[in-house]
Amino acid sequence: NDVDNGDTAIVLVNGDEATVKRFGRVNGTPFLFPENELFSPIPYYDENCKIMGKVIGLHRYTIN
Repeated sequence: NDVDNGDTAIVLVNGDEATVKRFGRVNGTPFLFPENELFSPIPYYDENCKIMGKVIGLHRYTIN
């Protein structure tokens, strides 16, 4: 349940929506930052966000 600045986290938002975002702080305030620039950062509040895990790797492959 612990992530550091720059870590990619799986976060449960409002108890019903899971998202994968990069965790970081702006002026000491925690945010979840999307990789897609069309979306805005999500303020991270303890009462509505719960870290479910940290992404430590990604494997991509093609199945023919």
